[in-house]
Amino acid sequence: MVTTTLAGSVVKKIFATDKRIRFCAVVDENGKIEAGGMRPGVRSLEPAAETERIVTRMFLNQAMNQATDPYLGRARWAIVRREKLVQITFPLPEQKVLQITATLDYPISKVGKLGQYVNRLGVTG
Repeated sequence: MVTTTLAGSVVKKIFATDKRIRFCAVVDENGKIEAGGMRPGVRSLEPAAETERIVTRMFLNQAMNQATDPYLGRARWAIVRREKLVQITFPLPEQKVLQITATLDYPISKVGKLGQYVNRLGVTG
């Protein structure tokens, strides 16, 4: 079970893995940020009013992918490389999602290891 206390601890530990991680949040089953946000001292690329909408859209994309789980298996993570950053999502238990954004120089090869680290933190289903 991902609690708010556990979620906050996970966010801090993920930020500690790499300075290139800009944003990390646990998003609840309603698409709302339960814990986390921008790395302290890092300016968001979008206006503050848009953050909730973007987080909800990332959450919905992850949720929509679950429809193919019976055929293709569960997603371990999803990566989107944009012009200005990399978005990474990890499904969590209880219909929650761990959302991360990182700078473009964040190595995609590290995502698998990051997923293993999330598993060790005890928050994945």
